[in-house]
Amino acid sequence: MDRALILNASDDFKDMTPRDIQMSRLKLMQATNEDVKSGKAKYGDWYDTTAQKVVCHIDGTAQVIPLMWWKDWIEFNPNHMDKSKKIISRSADPASALARAAEGFERIVNSRGKTVMRVTEVLNYVVLCPEYTQNWDEMFLMSFMKTGHKSGMKWLNALRKCRIDLKNDAGEVLERAQAPIWAYAWNIKSSAAQNPEGDSYLIPECADGVLNDSSVWADLSEKAERLKAARQLVADRASAMSDGDDDKPTTGVDAAEAEKHF
Repeated sequence: MDRALILNASDDFKDMTPRDIQMSRLKLMQATNEDVKSGKAKYGDWYDTTAQKVVCHIDGTAQVIPLMWWKDWIEFNPNHMDKSKKIISRSADPASALARAAEGFERIVNSRGKTVMRVTEVLNYVVLCPEYTQNWDEMFLMSFMKTGHKSGMKWLNALRKCRIDLKNDAGEVLERAQAPIWAYAWNIKSSAAQNPEGDSYLIPECADGVLNDSSVWADLSEKAERLKAARQLVADRASAMSDGDDDKPTTGVDAAEAEKHF
């Protein structure tokens, strides 16, 4: 094909906004997930929920590069018998009543007689997964909640502690500065855990950060800045899910899927 014919291909999509882009989820498969029950994935897989493909298996890892993060606060319906409304309310506003309720550790007793948090705090990350996608454009949403929340916070603090050397043209280090969120690539994996009832499940982990090559810094920085500019639009689309078991962590599913699996 004549290259001149495709030089302006991007113009065909210039009117797309962040609301028009379908963002895939990277999700750690638990035994109770529907895709595991149906045989599409196995327990412990990291799974691309849109393409319905395995990103890596339980004994493997895959690299992700975070571009931005934010928090959601979700109030799930404590009545498990009420299938008409699984999510009562949701907010991405740190000053909201939901955020304050989560900070105050407000608890309720659900329809199963278990004492649970009234509001669930969710850590959301938009990431690239170039080893899996073979490109630097396709983005994914990863969400950490419930028992996975601690892992999300651990990753956030690891990101904050990352440093990068600023050098002059001679290669001399001028300053060791705080690194941007996109500066390092991280391995996603999982670790086994058990709740007080003896049920086994997996906790998501992101570890072993490796500094990205400087040749991709400009591209990563541009992507991150575009996301920040559209943060509220992205946050409006982001959400969390519950698979109906308050003791098991879940990651990366939107409200529509929460309606199916709560």
